[in-house]
Amino acid sequence: MLFLAGMGANEKTKAVCRKCGKIFWPPSQGKEIPHQQKPAKTPDTVDWDQVRKERKKLFAIYRALNDNARTRKLWGERSLTWASVALYGLRTCVRKFWYKRDGELVSEPLEALAIPFWSDSRKLLNLQYRIIEPPDGFAGKYRWASKVVPFVVWRSGYGREPLERLYIVEGAIKGMVLHQQLREDGRANNVLVLATSQNRINHHELPTIVKESNRSEKVIYIPDPDMEGNLMLKRNINDLRISGVEPIVLIPEDKIDDMIVEENNRDKPNWWGSRLTKLTTEK
Repeated sequence: MLFLAGMGANEKTKAVCRKCGKIFWPPSQGKEIPHQQKPAKTPDTVDWDQVRKERKKLFAIYRALNDNARTRKLWGERSLTWASVALYGLRTCVRKFWYKRDGELVSEPLEALAIPFWSDSRKLLNLQYRIIEPPDGFAGKYRWASKVVPFVVWRSGYGREPLERLYIVEGAIKGMVLHQQLREDGRANNVLVLATSQNRINHHELPTIVKESNRSEKVIYIPDPDMEGNLMLKRNINDLRISGVEPIVLIPEDKIDDMIVEENNRDKPNWWGSRLTKLTTEK
């Protein structure tokens, strides 16, 4: 998906690639698109009957996933406690994944962490796999169990009480580590943590969540540290404003989950929040 950015009254309009943030001239002016992407699915373009059938299959897959001592060990290596594994319904598995190796499509059983994405009524919306040791040629680390189901946002809870704070981070594991730390700090009451991705923060589901949470005093967006100064960060902030909120943007010294774990491992840990720098944003 492309975001058109107006450059000024007397200047031509350029486009920004949603994947890499690179500015370029639109195709109509004879330039190549850096990353051609399919348009994002919206509620009007989704076959919901097919989605419901797909989610029934997903629940059967989820019930067959591992919930044992190794599951708790592997998630413990991601700094999540047994209580968090149970709270978020986390699992592990060994499944066959397809990928290209030396130009040839191959299938190989790989061990993966399984992250369920739940609905408000505790129905399974989708499963995300995080490959523990991706082999050479395996693009990225994550795979969705179903590509039929539209993209969904990970949420830490669905409380109906007025929210004091709404946190938005990039990636479900970061969201879980942050929410776990907030619980341990006694700061999780009336707090909701959302986890999306760098190039999907403007997904159609987000405005609905923000609207439901508009009683919150603060909406805090914590991007990855390498996003500072990136055009994609500016675009994400604008998308949040379009959703109806003025976010407080905090830049961490390191990825938020790694930073929390690092502080917890110190003999005399500092409060992790002291390593966040508020970003001054222009409207």
